Amino acid sequence: MITLDIDSETFEGWRKQASDCGMTVEEWLKKRLNVEPESAQGDALLESNDDWQEWLSEFAMRHQATGHPMDDSRESIYD
Repeated sequence: MITLDIDSETFEGWRKQASDCGMTVEEWLKKRLNVEPESAQGDALLESNDDWQEWLSEFAMRHQATGHPMDDSRESIYD
């Protein structure tokens, strides 16, 4: 077992996200970290197209739009 010391602000953020998904913080963290018993893990991270769509939707919801176009070209990282 691992024990984490987390500030209350971070924990509250995690608790809210977990609650929004109908999970406990522990369940939510396990899902985010893709923690499963070894026997349950396959070669693929996501078992089906539905799993992929769910993961992609959750990922998109966690990232706020900037409101303006972003330059994501390789050259932009050197500016």
